[in-house]
Amino acid sequence: MNISLPNKDNVPVTSEEDPALLYYKPFVSSFYLKRMALAIGLIDKGPKENFLDIGYGSGIFLPELGRYSKRVFGLDNHSNAFLVKEMLNKEGRLAYLTSADVSAMPYKENVFDCVICLSVLEHVDNLDSCISEIIRITRPGGQVIIGIPVDNFLMSLGFKLLGYNIRNIHKWKHRHIIDAIQKKIEIETLRKLPSFVNLDFALYIVVSCRKL
Repeated sequence: MNISLPNKDNVPVTSEEDPALLYYKPFVSSFYLKRMALAIGLIDKGPKENFLDIGYGSGIFLPELGRYSKRVFGLDNHSNAFLVKEMLNKEGRLAYLTSADVSAMPYKENVFDCVICLSVLEHVDNLDSCISEIIRITRPGGQVIIGIPVDNFLMSLGFKLLGYNIRNIHKWKHRHIIDAIQKKIEIETLRKLPSFVNLDFALYIVVSCRKL
């Protein structure tokens, strides 16, 4: 799958935990690109009016999402949207960026055809509220795509090699997040990275849900 990434020289780093540059790092980039490809592969075919990327970070996913919708929106709680806008301008792309918390998003109900949220829910304080908000802003028949890192030995080791302690970063394990999602919306599809392993031995999971 050909994924449209911004020019590395244009990409800002918006926080200490921002993994943006890892998309360009040898070996490590393979995992991050496959994670993105898993999510892209679940996007419904057909034109969309409004697409939201929750936790857009450096904006690295926004140019790719522009291929699937007339209007792309991004929401994050950092204060560096201006850096991302500069990057998008250099790339000749447009996205409507908002700084807010996932548990209280400033959007009306039933706005988005598709909401994508990768590697966000494991960090939030109120998991149930965040999932309810995601469902609220998705239109009936719309799609919710959520990416979740798997909390196991391999992931902990990977974080350690990158200089992080997973316990200091992730508040929720993958099983907690999946259970919380299923209490509020049905999971239509679940894909794993790699695909051939048991869920708890995977590195990453992406689920696709449909708002009824």
